[in-house]
Amino acid sequence: MLRPVPVAMYALNGQPGPQGIPGEIGPQGPIGLTGPQGTEGKEGPQGNQGIQGVQGVAGTGLINKGNWTSGFSYVNGDYVFDRSTGNASVNSMWICQVAVSSITQPYLDGTHWVEFQAPTGPQGNQGVQGLQGDKGDTGPTGLTGSTGLTGAQGNGIVQTINNGNGTYTFKYTDNSQFTTSDLTGPQGSQGLQGIQGLTGTTGAAGLNGVSISWLGTLALRPTTPSLNQAYYNSATKLAEIWNGSGWGTLAKDGATGTTGSAGSTGSAGLNGISVQWLGTLSSRPVSPSLNQAYYNDVTKISEIWNGSSWNTIAQDGIMGATGATGATGATGANGTNGTNGTSLQWLGTRTTPPSSPTLNQAYYNSADKISYVYGGSSWTILAQDGATGATGAQGIQGPIGPQGPAGTGLVNKGNWSSAAAYVPGDYVFDRSLVIVKI
Repeated sequence: MLRPVPVAMYALNGQPGPQGIPGEIGPQGPIGLTGPQGTEGKEGPQGNQGIQGVQGVAGTGLINKGNWTSGFSYVNGDYVFDRSTGNASVNSMWICQVAVSSITQPYLDGTHWVEFQAPTGPQGNQGVQGLQGDKGDTGPTGLTGSTGLTGAQGNGIVQTINNGNGTYTFKYTDNSQFTTSDLTGPQGSQGLQGIQGLTGTTGAAGLNGVSISWLGTLALRPTTPSLNQAYYNSATKLAEIWNGSGWGTLAKDGATGTTGSAGSTGSAGLNGISVQWLGTLSSRPVSPSLNQAYYNDVTKISEIWNGSSWNTIAQDGIMGATGATGATGATGANGTNGTNGTSLQWLGTRTTPPSSPTLNQAYYNSADKISYVYGGSSWTILAQDGATGATGAQGIQGPIGPQGPAGTGLVNKGNWSSAAAYVPGDYVFDRSLVIVKI
């Protein structure tokens, strides 16, 4: 078999002869079959480390422009902070890759912005617990969130009606209504009028008292009442007084009770004189009628017109010693008293009903949100809280809060170099798991 390499010939004995004339090159022989693969040789020793190449040109520096602002112009390399793509409540760092006068938030404008995503490193070992550091400064206030949805109106009482028969009807905002049982007891017969006693001597002026300021008849409660102002409500048929924090009932219209048995007729009493009360005024009426009376809130005197002049009924003053009592006139025989009517007794807010209730006691149950009245044997519903309505439509977005201070700027340190010292805010270029286009 011909070999592709020359074969040297050696003489068996003697010195080599002179070089012969080279013969002509013979024809190329056919290519022999490939021999079997030889065993792999041992790995040679590692070569010397090559010299370090020239450092490349530093990448484009990044310039901190703070929070993104609509209408602001940005150029390649600027970066801002704004909401991330995946979570509206988390801010991301956005790098401008094409100059733009920005009016669209970066997470909606992938042409001009790229969201910076640092690769996640491997989980490090648990470090030793460090010492408690000093409390850091309070961070800047975040942006104001949008206004929450407005709930629908609940079902409340819109009108209370006195039915004129001892019952009351409560109307609710959902057009439903509830009528109570008859709350008025029977009225007794009127007793006979006794003989008027003699007038006692006038005592010294009393201490200044707190009088009721009568506002007359109104269809609605006053919007800004003062202490002890009172009025008669022509709609609810209640006389109410303001105690400084709420309206209390002075009196209420009731159904006329059955007439009691007539008592024996007593001696005729002196004719009484009725008074027409005009309420509280700051000056005397200009054309008064007989027995009209009022309270003057300037002079602090209650006066009555006797037909020709004003006379004092009472006046605010220091309480003096009580005068001697005049002799009492003979009393006429009283008629039979009628059964007393029963008014509501309000017990306030409770979580459970009273254990031993009495007739017409009422309370608000904070557990089931219902007001009850006791009818003598069981509790009846007076009113109840309305169910929560469906969620209202989305409210308009609140105004954008002031821009917070810009974050710490980044400093370009070129390519990463082993053993180089870095501080917070420095950035370098090195291999990564995620490619960020700049």
